[in-house]
Amino acid sequence: MVKCIMEAYTGHKKCDNRDSFRNKRFELASELLERELKVHVSHASRRMTKALRERPIWRRDVHPIEHYLNTSIVTNGLTRAFSTGAWCHPFKWMERVYGVIGNLGRANPLQTLLDLRKTRQQVLYTGKVGDARYPHPSHWGRVRFLSTPDGENCSLVQKKKMVVTGVVSTNKSESLVDELFNSGMEKLVDDTYTKLDGKHKVFLNGEWVGVCKILVCCW
Repeated sequence: MVKCIMEAYTGHKKCDNRDSFRNKRFELASELLERELKVHVSHASRRMTKALRERPIWRRDVHPIEHYLNTSIVTNGLTRAFSTGAWCHPFKWMERVYGVIGNLGRANPLQTLLDLRKTRQQVLYTGKVGDARYPHPSHWGRVRFLSTPDGENCSLVQKKKMVVTGVVSTNKSESLVDELFNSGMEKLVDDTYTKLDGKHKVFLNGEWVGVCKILVCCW
């Protein structure tokens, strides 16, 4: 760490971007679930202890544990964490940390990759609370979706250079799959014996069409 600081100070190395996605630490699912379960189980244990203490001393009959233990505390706590993305803080018990929560689309491999890149970000807004552009935790976006010079007006400023040109041709073009096969792409075999180690997956319009050993540019 000291070496990196000295190299950055002398100009031999660029300063790390703290907002970069690769410099952020991820919490594993087991760590999040462990902290969440520990908090809710301890809460249910305290409620059970309180219910046992409120029982009169002269009564010797003891009900089953389901009578004293409220299991909905753990169930509702985990449901709330998965639905809102607010997990228990590792050090501050009164605060919450926000993780990646969302429905993972499985329509095609491309949709799965796009859903895995989505994240929920806390945004500071200097405008009026309740404004139409006021962000809240339910807003979704790509990674570093506010890293633009527009700032709060992101996606609201119209840029003239974003022009789409469409070219329509009446000539029938040959299949792109045949062109990919001619460029060295291997046919996708539907079995469990073919090894895919060291091969690259080839997607066409979100559909897995084949594999290849070396990435070759067709055009």
